[in-house]
Order: sequence, then structure tokens, then C-alpha cells
Amino acid sequence: MPKPSPNTEVAQVNILSKDTVLEGVVTAEYDIRVSGTVTGTLRGSSRVIVTPEANVEGDLHAAEAIIGGRVKGEIHATNRLTLKGSACIEGSVTTARLIVEEGASFNGECCMNNATKKPGGDSLKITTAAPKPQPKVQARGGQGVSKKGKR
Repeated sequence: MPKPSPNTEVAQVNILSKDTVLEGVVTAEYDIRVSGTVTGTLRGSSRVIVTPEANVEGDLHAAEAIIGGRVKGEIHATNRLTLKGSACIEGSVTTARLIVEEGASFNGECCMNNATKKPGGDSLKITTAAPKPQPKVQARGGQGVSKKGKR
């Protein structure tokens, strides 16, 4: 296998493995991949990936965040936040673009920012829950019937 030339930048990833517990602040210039437990703050200049088995209790700051596990705290993704179907988020989110896959759970507030808007952007409060059953309405003989069965 050829060696990279001195001018070629090799992709680097900081990995926090499964069953590893970290308390404090992690700051990295390159990607951060979390499969363990973090209590504190994650600051990545590039991308932060939280895998399905990971648990983060604290704030997360990155250009791009991909969440598959549990995060309880604030998420600030300057470019894009992706919530995988296995994600469970409790807290506020600030991002330019938000992608939510089916099955993801998000309880908190979302503020959407982009380069053309002033800081603060549009805010939306989101809570996911099971849908409430709707009362059944039946029609007889092609005529409308109220919920109590009277016309």
C-alpha cells in the first residue's frame, strides 16, 4: 500500500469506543465518533457522530452532527444535523439544515439558522408522541351524519 505524500491530508477520526466513559470536555479539529458514554461537552470542528449505542449527556458543537444514539442537552450543528431512526434527543437544537429519519425521537426546541438569516432564525418547539385516536364518523345512505348520529 503506497504511503500518503507529505502534502496529502489523511482523514483522522477521534473514537470513543463502546463501554468507554468520559467526563469533561472533548475538543477536536477532526471528526469525533462516540460509541460510549460522554458526560460533558463535545466540540468538533468537523463532524460529530453519535452511534446507536452511545449516550451523551451535555452539549454538542460541530459543523455537522449525525445522531443515532441518545443525546440529552444542546446540539449546535452549524451546517447540518441528521437524526437517524434510532436517535433519541432531549434538548434544544440549533442548525442550518435538519434531517429526521422515521423512528427518531426528538423532544425539545429547534432553531433553524442559515447564512442568509440573522442569528436567532426561526424557532419551532417539537414534541414527538403517539397520535391520539380520532372519533369514528360514519355516513348513512350518502347523507352526512354528525358525530352523535343526528343530521
